[in-house]
Amino acid sequence: MKENKLIFAKHWQETSLYIKGVLKVWIYSEADRDDVLQNIALAAWKKFPSFDQKKGSFKNWALGITRFEYLKYLRFADSDRNVFDPKLLEHAERLEARESESIQNIYRNMEQCIEKLPEAGKAILKMKYYQKMSIAGIAESLGLSEAAVKQRLYRVKKELKACVQGHRKGQ
Repeated sequence: MKENKLIFAKHWQETSLYIKGVLKVWIYSEADRDDVLQNIALAAWKKFPSFDQKKGSFKNWALGITRFEYLKYLRFADSDRNVFDPKLLEHAERLEARESESIQNIYRNMEQCIEKLPEAGKAILKMKYYQKMSIAGIAESLGLSEAAVKQRLYRVKKELKACVQGHRKGQ
């Protein structure tokens, strides 16, 4: 049970700001947005045991819950408020799903391209982007000059870019 709480908390932390941004577009009142966000979090927590990561991302799953909670909000909202047409909402969700799928493909392609790099290239990327080391720190760690580190980093990024673009074109 504790592990489920940690997994849910991690997913929710990664997704909640995005959902809050969506709600900002849909709901004018900040207080109402906060209420709806809280309802979404509660509904997501209650339904989390049914979440299947194999069927899709947590973000898309939470967006489905967001839609239902937003529609609930609309049913109880004052009649004089300006709200989105449900058809427009569905269209926006379809666009978001396509964009999300595209981003996931880019990440998969990037991971595949990183795997193809020589170990030295992987190491320099890891130091720079995962460990957040400075160029000077990487140079010191590898016993190289800063200019050499910049050159290697440039070449690795160029190689990655070419690989990812190759995946996009279906090569």
